[in-house]
Amino acid sequence: MNSHPFSKSEEAAWHERVRRRELHRCLVTLAQLAEDLQFTEDFPSPTPKILAKLISVTAKLLAQAMGTSAPANDLGQINTLLGIITTHLRYVERARVPQTPWSMIQSAERLLKLAAGAKSHFIVRPSWSYNYSIVGEFASLYREFLSCWAWFPLDDWKKELGPSYDDSIYCISFPRIERANCLLHANWGHEVGHILTERWVSTDFVAAWAGDESKIRKPIEDHVNKNPPPVDPLFKAMAIQEIVAKQMRATMEAAKYGFVELLCDMLGVHILGLSALAANMEFSARFSLDVSPLQGSNYYPPWRYRLRKMLRYCAPDLNSNEGMGYPNQEISAFIEWLRDGERLAAGDDDTLVIQSNVVTREAYGFISAHWDEAAQKVTAMLPVTLSKPYRLHEHHSLIAKLIERLRQGVPPNEIRHLSGQPASFQDILIAAWAYKVDQIKKSPSWGSPEEYDLLFRLVLKGCENSYVHSEWGDEIVAQEQKS
Repeated sequence: MNSHPFSKSEEAAWHERVRRRELHRCLVTLAQLAEDLQFTEDFPSPTPKILAKLISVTAKLLAQAMGTSAPANDLGQINTLLGIITTHLRYVERARVPQTPWSMIQSAERLLKLAAGAKSHFIVRPSWSYNYSIVGEFASLYREFLSCWAWFPLDDWKKELGPSYDDSIYCISFPRIERANCLLHANWGHEVGHILTERWVSTDFVAAWAGDESKIRKPIEDHVNKNPPPVDPLFKAMAIQEIVAKQMRATMEAAKYGFVELLCDMLGVHILGLSALAANMEFSARFSLDVSPLQGSNYYPPWRYRLRKMLRYCAPDLNSNEGMGYPNQEISAFIEWLRDGERLAAGDDDTLVIQSNVVTREAYGFISAHWDEAAQKVTAMLPVTLSKPYRLHEHHSLIAKLIERLRQGVPPNEIRHLSGQPASFQDILIAAWAYKVDQIKKSPSWGSPEEYDLLFRLVLKGCENSYVHSEWGDEIVAQEQKS
């Protein structure tokens, strides 16, 4: 080939022309895909369609700007945003009814919105990894990108989205193989806790760390000086300084992420009570209980440490009260099983792991010193209706009746006819946990696929019926009285 190379200006012109054309094509395709999903009927709640509309409107307006208004210098950033929002479409597609525990999603989302704020919306979708997680917030991410470009019609974007343009959209993921296991989905309380704890981290954690930083630095410096790096004496002071700085960063990260996980655990048991504790106990059994926070990239606290914190928070429900007949016969096996968790938490292997390293020792010393204040401030972010923790001993008589319904093969959604109050999401989950543990105690071989399937279907139907009852119960009663 004897072709002459492009000049710099010719190459730039070619690059811009093809890039602009391809970005326009991809954005149009994305906008159409997202728009089509808005008219899909098989979503368990309106939230997936809200995210689909956000993606569709954003992609459509960006595609229109590819003609002339988007300058060449911004095409690289547009391509970056396109790559981000394209991946968000999978959250919508995976949130369809056949892939989710759809019967409980509306009642669960109502509780999560109550905790995070009325303008919060939650997509629930499966993930192939065995983990629960939350991502978002999508609308503010898009808005942050788009507001940087003077040429982008932000007012048109807001107008097309309507009042929801400043809403918050999150996606909660659950393990795909646990789709029907509604009892384990009590872990959703932990995930919504991330929204509140992130607010605390951005303000109070930063201030608390700044106040204690010099106090934390001293033992780290002492440790490094006692164990100096094997370098030329000429560079020893510099090497020590670098190691101290690195370990201070690691200590801050371990403290921050440790605080986040522990506070989310606390909020989970605060909102959902012993259901969240039971879900965490079962979930943790798959893993080692005493892994150092420094193993891996997320600085997770050891499971034993986490369970101990949750057990302490749930102590009022784990103590007997003969005067009020608690725990009653229907839930006694459940309480007994949870008390095994106290014996589990009595071990100190996790503490030994934490104390064995100066980074985790100082990080968890910081957590302990500020725990009470942090816990109070985070729970104070909850609305009045959730300000008090859910306590089983305050509902044990009602829960006993729901357990009896499960024994009879009836969904645990109400105590009486529609004229009564429906069982709450928390009531239904905790009744299911108590029933399950009681069945296992009576017959250790209990737990065939058929037995689990029946339990899960009853609980899912109970959640669905409870939601319908709470939303339209008065109207149904009125119609029945007319007839």
